[in-house]
Amino acid sequence: MKTNWIFGVLVSAVFWGTLHAEPANDVFSLSPAGAVSLQGWVGGKLDLCLTNRVMAQDLEKFIAPFRARRETGGWTCEFWGKWFTSAALGYAYKPTPENRAVIDRAVSELIATQTPDGYIGTYDAAHQLGTWDIWGRKYVLLGLLADYDLTGDKKVLDAARGEADFLMRQAPPGKVNLSSLGLPILQGVAPSSILEPIALLYRRTGEKKYLDFAQNIVADWNAPTQLNPRGLRLLDDALAGVPPIKIGSAKAYEMTSCFEGLCELYRATGDRRYLNAAVKYGESVRRTERMIIGSGSNQELWCDGARTQTECLEQPIETCVTATWMKFCCQMLRLTGDPVWADELELSLYNSMLAALTPAGNWFSYFSPLQGQRVPSQ
Repeated sequence: MKTNWIFGVLVSAVFWGTLHAEPANDVFSLSPAGAVSLQGWVGGKLDLCLTNRVMAQDLEKFIAPFRARRETGGWTCEFWGKWFTSAALGYAYKPTPENRAVIDRAVSELIATQTPDGYIGTYDAAHQLGTWDIWGRKYVLLGLLADYDLTGDKKVLDAARGEADFLMRQAPPGKVNLSSLGLPILQGVAPSSILEPIALLYRRTGEKKYLDFAQNIVADWNAPTQLNPRGLRLLDDALAGVPPIKIGSAKAYEMTSCFEGLCELYRATGDRRYLNAAVKYGESVRRTERMIIGSGSNQELWCDGARTQTECLEQPIETCVTATWMKFCCQMLRLTGDPVWADELELSLYNSMLAALTPAGNWFSYFSPLQGQRVPSQ
């Protein structure tokens, strides 16, 4: 389930402050829906993944946990949003009536699970805000916003507003530090990554409360918590050139998601600190973590991979890290126009991402060692 959304990274990879600051514009823009068609080996792989993985999923398996709301500590909360962002990009790549019917049904059935207070999630009331709950809400918001961008449907945007507003009531900005929540070993990086859709929601609505919330999330990274006495310090440590393995929790995928959030906050505000931190983080990953095939991590953590990649690593190169690194590189290419990020995308696409995909395109390997067997997630 965790790899359905990766199709969206494949598509993205081949398409080319202050509170009162002006929004920043991209140097490069993504092509509009249906404008690009790929042939050859990559095009064939995209078609296989779209047909045999993304659009072939049983939607009921994604929706049922949102109806039941019985989760107490797992991460089925992420499945719908990860899958849907892939499906939305898949529809944008191949805007057929059949693909449109899939995404329309997926959004309609998810919104039908929204509670009167605005919650769309899989956790029971006693465990909300815990473990992976906010992380799952992030993916719900990303999925809803992806649909809104495609369709302009106001009820979808209203559902996203309701989800965000409920979180802000449960964890009021200035009173609850999101980086103090979630799985303790991750030190708050997973819930902090909701920064990305909150910044996107501000840009879609113009409502200042969402910008304030996003900036408060970043400000809280410097506040000590019971999970991290120094605070996460993602922004400041990146600006200072601290390598990723020494920033907060070294959980590679979730950390990179936070820096994607900084990219969106830069677009919203024009505050160069956010862009500079993201660029420095990306450069540091390239220098210290990115392995020869265009990805990194061991046991899902940054591991000084540029140096350790020839060692016997137990679980190297999580495909979630590959996908998120490619999404981040796409952000960097759009924001800076620097062709080095196109080079990184190409390296990852041909040597890591597509090598993790089965010949039939129906699943991705969980880890992709430089040698040995590649198998699906448990």
